[in-house]
This record gives sequence, C-alpha cells and structure tokens, in this order.
Amino acid sequence: MISVNQLTQLACEMCSLVEAGESVGNTSGDNNMSVVACTLLNNMISDLNSKNYIVMQNATIDVPCRRLTWFVQGGDEERNAIDMYPPETINDVARSFGNRFIPLQPGDPMAISMTNCIGIPHTWTYSRELEDYEIEGVTRQRLVGKLELDGRASGTIRIFYNRPLPKYTLQDTIYLSDLYNNMLLQGLCYNLCIYYKLTDYKPIFETEFEKAKAAIKRGNVTARMLQRNGAKFGDYRDMYAAALSPDATF
Repeated sequence: MISVNQLTQLACEMCSLVEAGESVGNTSGDNNMSVVACTLLNNMISDLNSKNYIVMQNATIDVPCRRLTWFVQGGDEERNAIDMYPPETINDVARSFGNRFIPLQPGDPMAISMTNCIGIPHTWTYSRELEDYEIEGVTRQRLVGKLELDGRASGTIRIFYNRPLPKYTLQDTIYLSDLYNNMLLQGLCYNLCIYYKLTDYKPIFETEFEKAKAAIKRGNVTARMLQRNGAKFGDYRDMYAAALSPDATF
C-alpha cells in the first residue's frame, strides 16, 4: 500500500518538477501540481483497471439467464435490472450447467441479431448507452449497461467484470498490493512528462512503464494458466446439451 501523497511526491521528484525533499505543495499555483498529479493518477488507474491489469478488482455476479440483462444504478423493476453502476467492460459470461458453469463466447450485435434467439445461448455482447428517464417530472439522462445473449435457458448466468476503483484524493491511501507500486509510479511519471511536455524524460518513463505493465501482465497470466477457450473438465452431459444447441462450443 502507498499513499497518494507519497506517490505524487516521488513522481514529481523523479521528473525533476521539484527538488529532492521539496514538497509538491510548496510549488506555485495553490498546489496546482499536486492536483494535476492526482487527476492524472485517477485517470491512469481507471484505464489500467478497465484493461484488466489490476486483477484484485475481478468480481462475479449470478443472475437469471435472460435474453437481455440490464445494469441500472438505482434499479429498474420494469426490466428487472441489476441495481449497480454499469461495468465499463465485461470480461466473460458463463451459463450454469448442472453444478458447473460453461463459458459463452463473445460476439457482436449483428451476429446475435441474425439468430432466432430461442435456443440455448452460446454468444454474448455487452454495450453501454445513455437513456432518458423521468424523475419528479424532470427528464434526465443516465448511463445503463445492456448484456445481450443469443438465446435463453433455465438456470443462471455468471457475469465476470472488474469493480471500479474509488476516485482518490491526495489524503487517501491506495489499498492495492505493493506489486502495483512500480507500475503506478512509472505510469504517473510518464503522464506527468506528457502533461508538462518533458520531452527528455518521456522516452525513459515510457519504456519503464511498459516494462512494469508487462511484468504485471506476466503475473496475471501465470495465475490463470488453466484458462483456455471452451469448457474445462467436460462430462457426459455435454452430449445432451450439444444436441439441443448444435452450434454451441463445449
């Protein structure tokens, strides 16, 4: 774990924006540099999380297997929507099959629209969109998520997604594993170089940032060595399911 103040201070020193030991808060512009660094840090963490670098945020949710599954903050009884902020991306979807889950394949909306959508689903697609809604006679807009399957079946589906990280302030502590500290530090230095146009330092921190991301990615892949396309540990029931849905991948 590392505090946001520590991270921004060290990054500004490494970029020579302040002298070693000089507080970022003592720079001109009412702590403008620290505010800029905190904003860049939040944007970078959100981007890294959406690209699956921060595996600590992986989460799942089980819901009934429906043709359309909606994500709406505050809920929506008419559509039986999941009451949560729409995930930025969905990593995987699997449908229940006995006491296990079979992964579905990602697809695109056009491919799904070409199917009759009355059989067992084997493809999914996810999108986010803005919609109008009315509250107390005032029309407003909200962001909703839509998970679409190319079929429906009894049972449940398991949705794999990344929980969003909080928006950090300068007084906060980043409660992530220390393994991520170097990636966050190098990435913040790189983004500070872009913002302040530090052309001499930019290539150095860009290279170090890519190395740090590659190291994290290798660790993530090693922890998921059993992953592959299709189901794991199939059994005799797959023949029955394949007969009901011949195009499904098992």
